[in-house]
Amino acid sequence: ACLLAPPHPRTIVTYHGDAFRPRTLLPYYDVVMRLFLRRCRTLCTTSSNLVRSSRVLSRLGRSISVIPIGVDPGRFSFPTEESLRVAESFVEGLGDFTVLFAGRLVYYKGVETLLEALASLEHGEGPSVGALIVGSGPLEPDLKCLTEAHGISDRVRRIPPQPDGVYSALFRRTDCFVLPSLYPVEAFGIAMLEAMAAGLPVVSTELGTGTSWVNANGVTGLVVPPGDVEALADAIRCLRDDSGRRRRMGDAARRRVEELFGEERMIARYVAEMEKMYNSS
Repeated sequence: ACLLAPPHPRTIVTYHGDAFRPRTLLPYYDVVMRLFLRRCRTLCTTSSNLVRSSRVLSRLGRSISVIPIGVDPGRFSFPTEESLRVAESFVEGLGDFTVLFAGRLVYYKGVETLLEALASLEHGEGPSVGALIVGSGPLEPDLKCLTEAHGISDRVRRIPPQPDGVYSALFRRTDCFVLPSLYPVEAFGIAMLEAMAAGLPVVSTELGTGTSWVNANGVTGLVVPPGDVEALADAIRCLRDDSGRRRRMGDAARRRVEELFGEERMIARYVAEMEKMYNSS
């Protein structure tokens, strides 16, 4: 619609990530996307990693403002007693150490890798590890079959998406957050950012996008190669077996969100971009 209309002097757009499907149409889609982005007055994206790795942005040849997605850490600071009771019922019986995944159950999220890593941990020594999977999507039947095939049904529980208050409590009742995404269509990881805001350490994957900038490897959590079952299991085991490191990473995660990814900071950056656009037009 923008390309068909006369050029507007004050158009601002945020580019969140490349499309990856359907592959046969991507060359044509990218051409239209680049034409659209070049026409926009102000172009923003969510991380400098994405500027470098995006097949669209890296070939655009124009200035791009990096404005990270922000969250309000206060939303996850004070869960109610009722939400804590609900969260406790969800994690009860899953094991000594519980990992949390929250997101859509779709091809690029890599939940299959998480289940396979959990199965390998089931056969090792040490405290038992369980997973709470919060979300819904087309892969639900496949993930259920995979869970049963690995014999870990007693260590995996899937629940539908929850209200904000319950997430706040779940971040307090689980031990780490895992974002095992497989493809760069995972451009940022907002659920991961929310978990970090609550002081939860994170295990994520290196995709060349904002996920491994949000989660600083060795500081706020651990970053592993996508689809690597052994590396993911090792990272979870590392956090399970070192409570001191887990606590330090959780504290660092909360500080990182407060310093770099606050909602007010994001709003102020957008306001500044809009003021600059208006003043120069």
